[in-house]
Amino acid sequence: EGAQRMMHVKDEMISFLLAERNRLLRLSAASSRQVLTLNRAAENEMKQWGSLIDKFAKELDTFKLACRYCGLPLSRESVNSFCRFNKGPPPRTTATAATAATHNAATTRSFGAEGSNLHHFDPIGPPPRTSHNRIMRAKASGNSS
Repeated sequence: EGAQRMMHVKDEMISFLLAERNRLLRLSAASSRQVLTLNRAAENEMKQWGSLIDKFAKELDTFKLACRYCGLPLSRESVNSFCRFNKGPPPRTTATAATAATHNAATTRSFGAEGSNLHHFDPIGPPPRTSHNRIMRAKASGNSS
């Protein structure tokens, strides 16, 4: 009877250990699936953040400014400094006295207007094609036209 009881306890213990092993294997498999799901979610989140950072960097590029007359980039030092190429009155075309007066009134109110001796900051990119800009670039390079 003692031996049978020991065999019964042993069988119960083996049964319990096998059941516990199976439960832990299921739990481990569920945890693995959960970790895999979390890893995928984290990868997607990082991709989204990466694209947001790229988009933000592109948007910041639109705020990079340079003087339209001399090309000096906008900075703390240059923001209120004088432009050595924005000198004198702007070039005139055949205009009536009324349009010339309107042009003068507009330029005196515009910060960095042509002939104001101040920088006028525009988004960095190719400068607008105007005869005045070609003349200024030629003067800057030492050629006069």
